[in-house]
Amino acid sequence: MVNKLSSGKLSKAHKRSPSGLVLIDFSLKSLFWRQWRNEGTLDTDCCLGVLAMSETESMLVEEEENRSNPAGEAAEAAMNDEEQQSYSWPVIQFNSPPQRTYHFYNQFRTGPNPNNFFKGVKWSPDGSCFLTSSEDNSLRRFNLPDYGNDVSGNVAGEEDSFTSNLVVGEGESVYDFCWYPYMSASDPVTCVFASTTRDHPIHLWDAASGELRCTYRAYDAMDEITAAFSISFNPAGTKAREWLFGCLMMSSCMNGVLFILHRVMSKIAYKVIIVVCVIFAGAFEVDVSNWSPFSPNGFQSVLTGATVVFFAYVGFDAVANSAEESKMRIFDLHRPGRDFGQHSTLQGNKEGQTGIISAIAFSPTHNGMLALGSYSQTTGIYREDNMELLYVLHGQEGGITHIQFSKDGNYLYTGGRKDPYILCWDIRKSVDVVYKLYRSSEHTNQRIFFDIEPCGQHLGTGGQDGFVHVYDLQTGQWVTSFQAAQDTVNGFSFHPYMPMTVTSSGHRRFIGPDNDDGDLCLRGDENCASVWSFNFASSGDGDAINTN
Repeated sequence: MVNKLSSGKLSKAHKRSPSGLVLIDFSLKSLFWRQWRNEGTLDTDCCLGVLAMSETESMLVEEEENRSNPAGEAAEAAMNDEEQQSYSWPVIQFNSPPQRTYHFYNQFRTGPNPNNFFKGVKWSPDGSCFLTSSEDNSLRRFNLPDYGNDVSGNVAGEEDSFTSNLVVGEGESVYDFCWYPYMSASDPVTCVFASTTRDHPIHLWDAASGELRCTYRAYDAMDEITAAFSISFNPAGTKAREWLFGCLMMSSCMNGVLFILHRVMSKIAYKVIIVVCVIFAGAFEVDVSNWSPFSPNGFQSVLTGATVVFFAYVGFDAVANSAEESKMRIFDLHRPGRDFGQHSTLQGNKEGQTGIISAIAFSPTHNGMLALGSYSQTTGIYREDNMELLYVLHGQEGGITHIQFSKDGNYLYTGGRKDPYILCWDIRKSVDVVYKLYRSSEHTNQRIFFDIEPCGQHLGTGGQDGFVHVYDLQTGQWVTSFQAAQDTVNGFSFHPYMPMTVTSSGHRRFIGPDNDDGDLCLRGDENCASVWSFNFASSGDGDAINTN
């Protein structure tokens, strides 16, 4: 049966799912905006509708529509154009502070890790839920209450507004995660997201049930699994049912460790000679009674200690940036396993982009351009079809941690670790920085995400000061700020359709030797996630609508 609609039109005709059912997908954008403006809430029955029928029944429906609509596809296209023209994005009014609608922190402190901080948060493409990543190697999905959580938000008390609808546990630290770009709650086939973790293949998860759909495994020259540092879906395909023909792109560092060791040891050969001399000089003062037991904690502890000393002396940035090359691997979604295409970021003459590829962004205008950020403080612009390097952008003070194209695809925004500025590049010129957007991130190693609103006019970013800063992208000027937490705001994401945002906060904390009980004494606005609502007006109206 079809859910009844109180308003709105069908955005398209029937969509056939792989199982043979016929799906009707309603214009979510128009319905979201209309009901949010009129009532301030959403009703699932008014936003989603699915019609399941047999093949014969679907053919009869199509024949009936053809008889009643002789214009055929032309009339359907005209209806879609009219629907798009009638829809107007909500214009967020940044001159007034937002209201905290929902708040979460308690459910992240029940595990053994006392400092289970957030690593990022992202809205789903259809706006029905958001996904968080945390230090406990878990991904949590939170549905908006109008999508099945019939609860009232609790932001003033000691309890969370509501619990997560899904918790997916990974085996190791989560490096990156991303939604399928055409995910829709009305089509269960598209409700998936991908994640990559340390020493594990890429996982494609079912966002509804939490089941593992499939894995994509990358192997190096030694036939060992290579973990991806960053992943992203390409924007190919215009219909949700074509998702199986998309691509999943990952980046990893290849042939790096042996090359790093060779370069480091060759540069400090004279220091090694000094160390050997010290060893021989001190050999006569060795107390052999301490050799029993020789390795009380096993050989694994020896390797761990050697690794810690090596990274402490050389530094992680030196190790990451000295890697010989990085490999970009492209997987077809309908072919899980170890089959992939591979491209190097270095040319035959060893010119190109070095270091670990830590961020991936596709141009939203489908112009075939792709941007890759590296820990070597560079951003490369490539062609998507053959991964040809067009040019490399230099100027970031730290390793690139997040990149994003503007809505028109003409500008690129890059941010780095321990870098207080987000740089704006005009990719049509790619010579000088257009302007810089300040954020407080000089003294934190935490990866800080930023986002651009659906209208493409403003950018929001967090910082270690707990504030969210909003900038006008046309002028590069600061617009407003509001305090979202008492610690580092590392995640920020605009809702794709409504005047809402979600933030996540937290950073790594170390318990000092004087703290015997190991209690961090965290407050409710630390290591937390919050949903915020803004005042807004439609694109054609000048009067603001207060949602507070």
